[in-house]
Amino acid sequence: MKPPTPTPPRWADRLLESFCSSQLLEEVQGDLHELYSEWVTEYGERKANRLYLFHTLKFFRPFALRRNQHSNTYRTMMLKHYFTTAYRNLMKHKSFSFINVAGLALGITCFTLIALYVRYELSFDRFHTDADRIYRVIQQKVNDGDAFSRTGGAHITPLQEIAELEEVVRLFRTPIEVQRLDDTRTERVNEEQFYFADSSFFDVFNFRLLVGEVSVLASPSAVILTESTAQRYFGDQNPLGQTIRIGDSLSLEVQGVMEDTPDNSHFTMDFLTSIAVLKQYYNNPGPFESYWWPWLWTFVKLQPGAEASSVNSQIAKAVEKYRGADVAQQFVPQLQPVTDIHLYSTNTSSDPSANGNITYVAIFSAISLLILLIACINFTNLSLARSVKRAKEVGIRKAAGAGRGMLMRQFLGESFLLSLLALTAGLLLAELLLPYFNDLAYRDLKIDILNQLPFWLPLLGIVILTGLLAGSYPAWVLSGLQAARVLKGNIGQKIGSHQWLQQGLVVFQFVASIALIAGTLTAYQQLTFLQETSLGFEKEQILTVPAPQITSAEQAEKLASLEQRFSQLAGVSAVSRAYVRPGFGHGMDRAYEVEGMAEEIAPEDRVSRQHIGYQYFELLDIPLVSGRTLSSESGTDATDAVILNEVAAKNFGFTPETALGKKVRTYVYENGQTYGDLTGTVIGVVKDHHSASLKERIAPTVFMSSEGAYSSLTRHLLVKASGSPQQLIGTLEDAWKDVFPDRPLNASYLDADLEMRYQAEQRLGDIMITFSVLAILIACLGLYGLASYLAERRTKEMGIRKTLGASMQQLLILFNQDFLRLIGIPFIIAIPIAWYAMDYWLQNFAYHISIGPIIFVVAGSLCLGIALLTVSYQALRTARVNPVDSLRNE
Repeated sequence: MKPPTPTPPRWADRLLESFCSSQLLEEVQGDLHELYSEWVTEYGERKANRLYLFHTLKFFRPFALRRNQHSNTYRTMMLKHYFTTAYRNLMKHKSFSFINVAGLALGITCFTLIALYVRYELSFDRFHTDADRIYRVIQQKVNDGDAFSRTGGAHITPLQEIAELEEVVRLFRTPIEVQRLDDTRTERVNEEQFYFADSSFFDVFNFRLLVGEVSVLASPSAVILTESTAQRYFGDQNPLGQTIRIGDSLSLEVQGVMEDTPDNSHFTMDFLTSIAVLKQYYNNPGPFESYWWPWLWTFVKLQPGAEASSVNSQIAKAVEKYRGADVAQQFVPQLQPVTDIHLYSTNTSSDPSANGNITYVAIFSAISLLILLIACINFTNLSLARSVKRAKEVGIRKAAGAGRGMLMRQFLGESFLLSLLALTAGLLLAELLLPYFNDLAYRDLKIDILNQLPFWLPLLGIVILTGLLAGSYPAWVLSGLQAARVLKGNIGQKIGSHQWLQQGLVVFQFVASIALIAGTLTAYQQLTFLQETSLGFEKEQILTVPAPQITSAEQAEKLASLEQRFSQLAGVSAVSRAYVRPGFGHGMDRAYEVEGMAEEIAPEDRVSRQHIGYQYFELLDIPLVSGRTLSSESGTDATDAVILNEVAAKNFGFTPETALGKKVRTYVYENGQTYGDLTGTVIGVVKDHHSASLKERIAPTVFMSSEGAYSSLTRHLLVKASGSPQQLIGTLEDAWKDVFPDRPLNASYLDADLEMRYQAEQRLGDIMITFSVLAILIACLGLYGLASYLAERRTKEMGIRKTLGASMQQLLILFNQDFLRLIGIPFIIAIPIAWYAMDYWLQNFAYHISIGPIIFVVAGSLCLGIALLTVSYQALRTARVNPVDSLRNE
């Protein structure tokens, strides 16, 4: 029996059939099959299959290339067709296209600007290579939840015993008068950013040393300058080897230059020297021997893999070993991530710079997302509305042979084109407005798409998703319509089914708009409250002058002489002293004992101690409740007098009258040592006033003298002007130079400085107002476009009603009533959302406004009024059309 003829595998024949037509297949397939039989006989089936595939591809390669070339040409042609159709549609409906693109572009602009700000706030201290292992040691107060950002200098000893800590570094900053020691520049400059650090500083933080060695920080006579500071002091000269003097006698040699600290660092330095220099400068061992004394910032770097929670428990045990259990538990040392310092330190005192607030970052993020959502909703809503007008176009295309896939690609392509056009316009507009936004936010933000690519990808994704959502519904619905029904005009029920989606989107965007307006009004009222609420003391017409540091009796005499000269100047009504300027802090935090106090004093109880000069309360116009104030005529007031505020007297268990004559002692006690121990007799009680921000409750405060022997506790001079304080500054400067010729006068206005305390809140209010207006504008653009479309659809209806005698007023009411319902629903939804959000924000303030119904009434009325104006304008245009024109057939 003859064996069967070998045949190629079926997959090979299918490949052959895909390359050529049936006629060509018949001509060549027989020859290839004969060759295949010979190959099987000679080489075997496996090699025969490979040869068959090779010759098939080789023989039919020209045909395959032509087919691919035809396919590529077809795709190019269709892509060009989609763009041409989209362009013609945009040009045909210019106003609609402009509104759609402009609304989304504005939303992208707002989102971009706020997102840049939020990104910057979240970036603080993340530039350090090991930022996830760097922590700051804070002292948590067990009695009120607040914390000291600083610790005592002795903390370094127990911390260095913990094996899971790789490095420990202490930092200290103080304003210091710096003098360049050469013939070209002899005046002193008050430098605010003068830092002292341990030699491990560069092992913890990634600040690059440009010139010099890190061993400089172990020297007791060397200093490092930042690049900009070196330029400021020495210009183009080589700063290395130059000498500067700090204070009155301590000289330091410049032995290093480091790069400027980045803007997104929670501390900014100009000078950096060693802790050894600090010990010489202050010549006071107390802060270095104390664990409690909040004086130095202490940072640690954890070993790789170490857990902060484990280290926290070890720190508590190590500190308890040195401090004693009872004292250590009053202020619990804890680790705070360095990346949390900028945004999560609202309850932490003595930070090196003004921090941000994670609440504000969350608010800004919510605003940016709301605005972008409003813009995306408008884009989607208008696309849905306009899709109905293109139903007949779809019918004609389907009648001409267009498939559903082709129509869907066309609608989606047009939607993507519009969204990408809006993205481009939005980013260009953001670049143009960025300088103005930087002024508003007090930041120096930049748009750098290449270096910020991970930041821009989510925005691109949102825009693409918006284009998909805006194009998918009309693409799916319209492409599925039957051509006959469309051309007969029988599509109303099918297309009208998406009105619920349109209405839902309109409701959402007005919920967001009303909530934004209500939030803005609340923030504005709170800011007004902060600025207008009486602090309990006079802040107008007062100049504050930083006093030179007093380290000797001779300098104390100079300060007294300067104070005397100031008081004798024309235009000066009073002069006094203060350790902390009024409104900027309660003073020193101290333990206390009070003679005759009924209740036992808990170890964690503290009182604030503020040192002041004569005429302090008279200068600030703080009323006296009982007794008297400090007087230079009394021989003992400078060393033995105490004045209480009402809160202190109440906490001590006294009335303002019974408190007089009691002995009050304030001190710091630790491990058998006492620091800052002062005792005085109560001579008066003054009215409560806000010594610190309105974010804090009035603290119990003990006022003591900063005169005579306590002159070193004078940090500021207060000068009250009887006339214009601006004209007084020149006169003060002349008197200042007579006493301190080599020191500059840095006078400022107390009222202006107090306003700056609420800069973050003011910035929040300005940004909220600006972007709330933009959000309303975007919502109105969408409402205008939607009303324009609906007015166009109801043109014939309006014409018929006018023909039947309807008045213009009736037509306006008829047109507006649907929109009124859509705005009433958001008003009900937005009230609880806005109230909860703003009530949460107001909890940041110890003293704040109450959220009343008037805010929501105003917000709802404002939205309603804007919406009515927008819709009525379109309704009026439609109602004024001649019925003859509106009833004419298409």
